[in-house]
Amino acid sequence: MMSLKLYAGLALGGTGLFSDYVTRAFDLGPRFGEMLREAGDFELPVDPACNIVLFRHVPEGAGDGEGLDALQERARRALRDDGSFYIVQTRLAGRTWLRVTIINPLTTEEPPPSLRRRAVRDARSGNVTARTSAARAPWRYIAPRRP
Repeated sequence: MMSLKLYAGLALGGTGLFSDYVTRAFDLGPRFGEMLREAGDFELPVDPACNIVLFRHVPEGAGDGEGLDALQERARRALRDDGSFYIVQTRLAGRTWLRVTIINPLTTEEPPPSLRRRAVRDARSGNVTARTSAARAPWRYIAPRRP
């Protein structure tokens, strides 16, 4: 069945459709990184070169160390449990970072600030809000969890 879907996609859109999709997804990673830097309360360990972005929320006066790592873990857990976003965490240089992979073909640049606001709110409160449907997910490139 998968080969039929691939054939139909190639027949309808040609190889350019897939090339455009990959190029667009890779271009959105650096753009999201720019948006996080512009926000002022996020840091990135490296400039994104593709569709994978590592970042963490660093509120003013947060310091460094285990408390900041715990903040990232709370933000991720709240976003994951809510079902709005799928974000993973990773360790780099002994610190906890959040990681997103932009892969959804419906992804747009709008409205990424909602992810930033949600991550900040959830990290501070640790609260979990009501489930968000895929159609209303604030930043659609992060695949919503399936019920």
